[in-house]
Amino acid sequence: MNTHFPVPLPGARADTLMWADPADVEYAALDQLRRISALEWTEKLRVMPDVHLGKGATVGSVIAMRDAVAPNAVGVDIGCGMIAIESSLTQNDLPESLHGLRMAIEAAVPVGFQGYDGTAAILKSNRALHQQFSKLTSTFGELRADKIAERHASVAKGLDHNRALPDRDLAVFLAGTPQMEAYRHDLYWAQDYAYLNRQIMLAAIMAVLTAQFPGVTFGEQINCHHNYVAEETYDGVELFITRKGAIRAGTSDMGLIPGSMGTGSYVVRGLGNELSLNSASHGAGRRMSRSQAKRRFDTSDLAAQTAGVECRKDSGVIDEIPGAYKDINEVIAAQVDLVEVVTRLQTLLCVKG
Repeated sequence: MNTHFPVPLPGARADTLMWADPADVEYAALDQLRRISALEWTEKLRVMPDVHLGKGATVGSVIAMRDAVAPNAVGVDIGCGMIAIESSLTQNDLPESLHGLRMAIEAAVPVGFQGYDGTAAILKSNRALHQQFSKLTSTFGELRADKIAERHASVAKGLDHNRALPDRDLAVFLAGTPQMEAYRHDLYWAQDYAYLNRQIMLAAIMAVLTAQFPGVTFGEQINCHHNYVAEETYDGVELFITRKGAIRAGTSDMGLIPGSMGTGSYVVRGLGNELSLNSASHGAGRRMSRSQAKRRFDTSDLAAQTAGVECRKDSGVIDEIPGAYKDINEVIAAQVDLVEVVTRLQTLLCVKG
């Protein structure tokens, strides 16, 4: 494995650098990266060590476009991200079995396609969150992010400048057009809504912990997107930066890079490496698709790979088995010039939808 990163992507048109060894990346993902780099609007493309195939654009890619944005380069999980908070609890404070705690968290936080009726109570007890939520919902109302993405991607595919693209999933909106302004309005609203949603879910978990461990205290939050668009300037040029499966890692930016449900995660601090467009990976990244994982592993594999972790161990979460993901330690080692490790988190309990 090449440990001297970044390396160029052979066959790319735009300025493309990889924090991953091309020999270790699936052919389909490399082909997808080349198609992204071939777009006339792509100025720079940065590839993170957790890179893998995605719809339209590769997961683990940072795409810098001049005067354009591709909805499918953002993806349907607009504003998907991570949030964390340090508590005063130590391992000695925890009961021998964490099953009851997991059940309480699953009851307090929605998983899968369940609805959630606890938002009102949380907002009632948190004035700052209530003000933010009220402002967002009064300007737009609640819409699913995937519907926003699909609707705008469909519009983009019908625009004249996209009709000759070899990959219609990479259709773009152009700056200064009404279609771009409509997309940016909805996109930024969805990003803000996702950011706030994570705060609400965290507040629900904090309430569970407070009920079960009276006297627990909490520190500062870390809340970061890894599927989003930002407007940033590099080399004096204003660009639309799409991080799909990547986090911002500007100087002193705090971030979270998770492994899998059994392998732990990392709290990191950005080093502000402009060569990477101030970016880092969003996690370990998948080494196989969900369908492949379901074919290859069974519940006995899941139980073995999550030994010591309080979590679901049934067939419904086989696709999230640790073996379906890359080695988080190798992913972190590949980006030592992008982030510094603040601490490594050991997984004790995991809730999966």
